[in-house]
Amino acid sequence: MKLPVVIGAGVLIVVAVGTASYVYVSGRKPVDAQQAALDEVSRLVAAVGKLYALPTGETPVVATVTDMSKLAGQPFFKNAKVGDKVLIYNTAQIGILYDPVANILVEVAPLSLGAKPSVTP
Repeated sequence: MKLPVVIGAGVLIVVAVGTASYVYVSGRKPVDAQQAALDEVSRLVAAVGKLYALPTGETPVVATVTDMSKLAGQPFFKNAKVGDKVLIYNTAQIGILYDPVANILVEVAPLSLGAKPSVTP
């Protein structure tokens, strides 16, 4: 008589774990990398916008400083450190170096993007 009780308890445990797993997995939404990137840009623009009057009507391109050796000799990055964010406004031609940890602007400078290519139909 003990064997059916053990089998019944085992089945109940398997069903409970299966149900809990299904509820957990079905309740999670897949991570959308593009949406996450857009959210990060929005957070950065909001934070930097509290420190500096940002250009309007344009979403910046955002980059993260990851390798200081590649930036050596560039005055814009002389006070940068790994983890700093660069906001690049192409239309407004301005670059902003932001330290998200200290919440300060490290550098703000005009961009020299060179001649814009002409488009011929």
